[in-house]
Amino acid sequence: MTALFDVSIASKQHGERQILRDIQLTLHAGEIVSLVGASGCGKSTLLTIASGLDTAYRGRVLLDGVPIQGPHDEIGLIFQEPRLFPWLTAAQNIAFGGGADQQQLLGDVGLNGFGDTLPHQLSGGQAQRVAIARGLSTRPRVLLLDEPFSSVDAFTRMQLQDVLLRVAAARRLTILLVTHDIDEALHLSDRVVLLGSNGTETFDVPAPRPRIRGDSISAPVKRTLLARLQASHAF
Repeated sequence: MTALFDVSIASKQHGERQILRDIQLTLHAGEIVSLVGASGCGKSTLLTIASGLDTAYRGRVLLDGVPIQGPHDEIGLIFQEPRLFPWLTAAQNIAFGGGADQQQLLGDVGLNGFGDTLPHQLSGGQAQRVAIARGLSTRPRVLLLDEPFSSVDAFTRMQLQDVLLRVAAARRLTILLVTHDIDEALHLSDRVVLLGSNGTETFDVPAPRPRIRGDSISAPVKRTLLARLQASHAF
């Protein structure tokens, strides 16, 4: 099967420091893949390259076989923090990302009736829903997320995970998610990719989506991931 999204990084350096080397990551249409690894291993750097925002590397990024040379409407990016413009309403923040219908997007992320609300009037979870809607405004085929739920409480995090799954299914998105939360990776993803100093290691999640939280079927994968992370001194 031909990959929809193909990231190949021969080398990425910051000055003399080698950040990424010999990385090959492919996503097929409709997949959700989580990227995990120790802090500082290059997860966010990889995501920035995949988004087209960083072109100072040796390698290539292909979308449906076509090289990506910079930011692309069909590749959406959502950051750890919402990064909303405080003087714009929720609908205006979404509109800033592109020309899609803001009210439809607000409904998609569960914020009907919040279009005229300013960011300071939103909870952290609501603000991140707006950020997700903004990331969808260009109707991307691939959505990249850099620890998007790490700044909210545990219950809000689970709600946002459900929002992401619902939107991904409705819009047939292909998703690459950076996370430090192994349970989140196993709940959301079809595959979990462990990024380390020796490249990547891929783990298939055995249960199909949607999954029941706390289901023990993924426990063996979790144990292996935790063992690998501990061996890499992630914790």
